[in-house]
Amino acid sequence: MASIRDKKQTHSAAIRATLDHPVIDCDGHLREFLPIYEDYLVKHGGRKLADNYLSQLRLSLEPFARPALAERKRFQIQQQAWWGVTMADPLDFATQMAPRLLYERLEDFGLDYCILYPTLGLILNNAQDAGIRRVTMRAMNDMHADIYNQELGHRIHVPAVIPMHTPAEAIEALEYAVKERGFKVAQIPPGVVRPIPGLAERFPGIQDCAPDGVWVDRFGMDSEHDYDPVWAKFTELGLPVTSHGALMPSFPKMNRSISNYTFNHVRNQPTMMEQLCKTIYMGGVTRRFPKLNFSFMEGGVAWACNLLSDVVGHWEKRNPAALEHLNPKNLDLPAAYRLLVEHGGAKYDRGSPEATLDGVFYMRGDVPEQLDDFAAMQLGQKEDLGELFSRFYFGCEADDRMNAWAFSARTNRFGMKLKPLLSSDIGHFDVVHMDEVLEETYENVEHEVMSSGDFRAMMFENPVSLYGGMNPGFFDGTSIAKAARRQLDSVKNRP
Repeated sequence: MASIRDKKQTHSAAIRATLDHPVIDCDGHLREFLPIYEDYLVKHGGRKLADNYLSQLRLSLEPFARPALAERKRFQIQQQAWWGVTMADPLDFATQMAPRLLYERLEDFGLDYCILYPTLGLILNNAQDAGIRRVTMRAMNDMHADIYNQELGHRIHVPAVIPMHTPAEAIEALEYAVKERGFKVAQIPPGVVRPIPGLAERFPGIQDCAPDGVWVDRFGMDSEHDYDPVWAKFTELGLPVTSHGALMPSFPKMNRSISNYTFNHVRNQPTMMEQLCKTIYMGGVTRRFPKLNFSFMEGGVAWACNLLSDVVGHWEKRNPAALEHLNPKNLDLPAAYRLLVEHGGAKYDRGSPEATLDGVFYMRGDVPEQLDDFAAMQLGQKEDLGELFSRFYFGCEADDRMNAWAFSARTNRFGMKLKPLLSSDIGHFDVVHMDEVLEETYENVEHEVMSSGDFRAMMFENPVSLYGGMNPGFFDGTSIAKAARRQLDSVKNRP
């Protein structure tokens, strides 16, 4: 299809022409056109709710509604984003909001199929009122089902946004999205913000002061609810669990510059994704649901390589058998006393081994109810740590050289190759020109940081495994149906 700009072939399109496989973008972005969304809000919640919600939304986006520097300093409120939408290129600006225009430009981008995430949809889950959440999220899902998935599903699919405040709410939304509206992908938030009961009792109203007066429930460990019924519903419906930020406001807590947005944004998404992944992993969710895939979008994969290595390292030192090396009961008190006095002198001698070592803090400390931090993972051997990690997939942006780390079997634990996916992030500020994403991604091959096989895995094989591995018919009826089916069959027939 000819370029909308009526120019020669883009470099991204030229790269795509040399490949023997499709390119699947697992995380592009759209910008909601609010007048259309307003119509759906009125349909689901009535005129009054739509007006109230949109007026609050527009107010929150206005610069004068945000606290000035003095107020930010007083309460240590982080500097929020500004100028987050491309303006210099009217074509890219319109492409964010016009489904048909995006569809017509995909060949210029070198993309065969695109999973396109909402932008406003990322934060709808933050509403504390259950009624507001239900209306705003269902209205958004219906809008995207109508104007993207039904009209352009041959090459584009927008995920459903799923609330996670309670398992019942999540299951209701999943049932409606899949069975009534035909969604094939569903996105959960990286956590739910909840009050800290003890603080709320002592300091009424502190729960409104995020992030300090609240905690983040990340579903897999120490949660307020049992989310296993939600994971079971994802499995039953044949959907991987996909998570994408943003968790607002001021999370993660360590990003707290009152003046510098870039400081706050760097490592924001990776930290959110890592916290969620760690609770799913160490909370034993992948053990209890061994067929369920999880994807963590837009945070890259370097954090995942590090997380796997760090958890394995901790297991080596703190598994139940290794803990005996740290158990104070196993200390030879007379021998330790003798050595201290012999090499330290009289100042170490308090009269007896017991008296000498009684005040040493290493000998004390509260013992938790569960000594085995890895109990939920039900590990039979160390290699199980790799197997339980193998259901995870990681959205990686085009310009991230750390994508190559995923394929470094010599570096990664157990010789694993992790599973990165292309997260183009088209529609957001970090993509200067939409038609250069594939070009940027391919630079890792040109610079010999990644092999062509690694590139194929990231662009095609891993996405097919993520979605088609749970739902073999996921790509049926799409522009890449035959290629996806061949890939699934080749994996199934491997010895």
